[in-house]
Amino acid sequence: MKICAISDLHGILPSIPDCDVLCIAGDIVDLIVQRSSDESDAWWSTAFITWANKLSCKKIFVVPGNHDIYIEQLYDGLIKDTTLQEFKDKISLLTNDKVVFLIDELYEYEGVKFYGTPWIAPIHWQTWAFEDTQHEYDEYVCPYENIPNCDILITHENPNYNEKLENYCFGKYKYHFFGHWHNGISYGHLNQHNCSILTDSYMIRERLKIVTIDFNLEKKSDKSREDLLFNLLVETIKHKTEEENEEEQ
Repeated sequence: MKICAISDLHGILPSIPDCDVLCIAGDIVDLIVQRSSDESDAWWSTAFITWANKLSCKKIFVVPGNHDIYIEQLYDGLIKDTTLQEFKDKISLLTNDKVVFLIDELYEYEGVKFYGTPWIAPIHWQTWAFEDTQHEYDEYVCPYENIPNCDILITHENPNYNEKLENYCFGKYKYHFFGHWHNGISYGHLNQHNCSILTDSYMIRERLKIVTIDFNLEKKSDKSREDLLFNLLVETIKHKTEEENEEEQ
């Protein structure tokens, strides 16, 4: 199975190599319409749908990001005329079941398990979507606690900038796709990929190379999982040591 992954489109809908599955790790909607529910709905139902239907892939897994405000409004039940499920059903219908939204959900496709979660650490200016602010309440449950063992983990947040996500997803995936921090850290040798197509200046990257992997379900083995866990552990220890050294200085 050939899988491509992108994130942080902000309304830019790029060409995608031929693949079986496309994963989108958040911040999809156009910046111009992100705070208008009516315009956002229209964008999803026209521009996004037209683009999605032209792609060669068979499935598109979409995880919202903090700029996808309309999706969170639907998630919170704040839109009077429609529900999140009705919106998801509409997009699915318009794409012949091609587009699947994952909001803290696991979806198995042709034997491969995909899990998506949109939550990010709070941003302390303006109000954004899917901010993990529930820690302010007594009965707080971290949304990352629900991450199960899966083949492909799709998050908007970058685990290298969010210790809670890093801890809760440790060892639970074969590949991890994320974005949010446009120029954020990516560890390809650990199967962690920052998939942002834009720079911090919201310009499309020069010589953009879409993240692409070949996932062979038959070749999954306990040995490869052990190797990945070992590499993750070594990298985590190295990262913690560097932080401690910086604090001492």
